[in-house]
Amino acid sequence: MREAFPEKAAAVEREYPVSAYASPKQALAAVLTDRVWARATFRQNTLYAQKAPVYAFEFADRNAATNPEFPAELHGANHSSDIDYLFPDGDFAKDRGLSDHMIKAWTDFARTGTPGWPTFSEGQYVQSLAPGAIGRVDYAATHKLPFWNS
Repeated sequence: MREAFPEKAAAVEREYPVSAYASPKQALAAVLTDRVWARATFRQNTLYAQKAPVYAFEFADRNAATNPEFPAELHGANHSSDIDYLFPDGDFAKDRGLSDHMIKAWTDFARTGTPGWPTFSEGQYVQSLAPGAIGRVDYAATHKLPFWNS
């Protein structure tokens, strides 16, 4: 943390205590996901929503396929791991219900212009897509954006 956030290391360590994660690698992954990915995505969605409807989503299947070269404790939802759910092949062994829901949402969006959930500008709404947990998520709170924006 001291190397990545020299002036803010102590505050980052308090916000993301290693004891709250299965390993120090998971803690660091959470820090980097929130600071680098989630913060930028939220800002982009906010800016885009000023000009056009934005249907923001977060793919959150912790059992999603990932790069086999990643350490095992970092496997889970990551950039592009949702593609297997949208284009399942014959060996698809992931959550079929989530896959079917996502395929319908993307098809509905292509056909009607809406995936079936509210736009981002309506209360900064983000759709979470996870097995058994499809619905509204407080993206800013989940990813500690008030901390990162302070």
